[in-house]
Amino acid sequence: MEQDDKLKNLANAAKKNNDITEKIVERSVTFAQIWFTLIAPIIIGFSATLITTDRDVPLNDLVFTFILISIIFFVLIHLLFTYVNHNYSKKESLYAGILEMKRHKDEEVGELRTELAQNKIGLRKMADIYSNQISTLYLSAYAADMAIGDLKKIEESDEGIIENNFWKEITASLAPILQPLVVEREALFSFESESKYNIALYFYDEVADELSVVWRDCDSRLPQRNRSWKPGHGHIGLAFLHKETKLCPDIQTSSELNSSYSQGDSANYRSFMSIPILRCDDDGKINNIMKPLGVLVLTSANPNQFIKERDFQFLSIISKHLAIYLAAVDVFLAHNTLTKNASDAE
Repeated sequence: MEQDDKLKNLANAAKKNNDITEKIVERSVTFAQIWFTLIAPIIIGFSATLITTDRDVPLNDLVFTFILISIIFFVLIHLLFTYVNHNYSKKESLYAGILEMKRHKDEEVGELRTELAQNKIGLRKMADIYSNQISTLYLSAYAADMAIGDLKKIEESDEGIIENNFWKEITASLAPILQPLVVEREALFSFESESKYNIALYFYDEVADELSVVWRDCDSRLPQRNRSWKPGHGHIGLAFLHKETKLCPDIQTSSELNSSYSQGDSANYRSFMSIPILRCDDDGKINNIMKPLGVLVLTSANPNQFIKERDFQFLSIISKHLAIYLAAVDVFLAHNTLTKNASDAE
């Protein structure tokens, strides 16, 4: 505000000086034009007539001296007015320069205001995303805590633990941990109706040496084949093998992965993010003997659906919730024996 006032005062002072200069120069130029068009021709004509006219009596020295001085004075005045006219044609208005500066400043201020408004909108969107992420993490953590509590209840019950029923309970317990990702997918990842979302959890089977689907929620328009993946194959196998999150903005432009998918797959699963579920005591180094428990996968039929800066840390925390719950399952299995069927339990 202070700079605006200074610029306004400077513009007013420049305008006042410019007006004064304009009046002086305007009067000088006006007189110069009168001189050139009226006075000078009269003097030249009179002088020429006086000099060329035949006389009976010749001009004396005094008159001749006066005429000579007049001619010199005339030439000097003529040169002076010529110089004034010439410089007036080249002059630049200080006030016009100030106005140009002010116009540029107003444009810069307008651009800054537009940028500020855009940043404000972006900040509001980021705040909304952050709030949704916090809420989702809370629900996911709460569901994981409840699932661990259910394991404790199973352990304390007097009934035998039947293997098939146990794994059904484990699979059912995974849904509440991951369901907030499905419910809030629009707010969290900007999914739209044409995005054809797909969120799946793969577990690693050491015996078969492959990753198999244990939970999935996806758009009803997507075919569910629930394929298994070998470590190192596809984005799921690569995320598992390298122990790092794999982000692909557009699988149709990926030379590394496109060969693993058919044309229909690359249309329905165009962008993806795969997060390995590391064990709680795994330092994440690829050369240690520990293998991830599985891989959490999110895909979209739209390109550029996922953003590393927005989604990486958030989904890594979700994967930790899964790792904590699965660690509790490992502890449970270490202290309890599963029976094959109900008759064995009796």
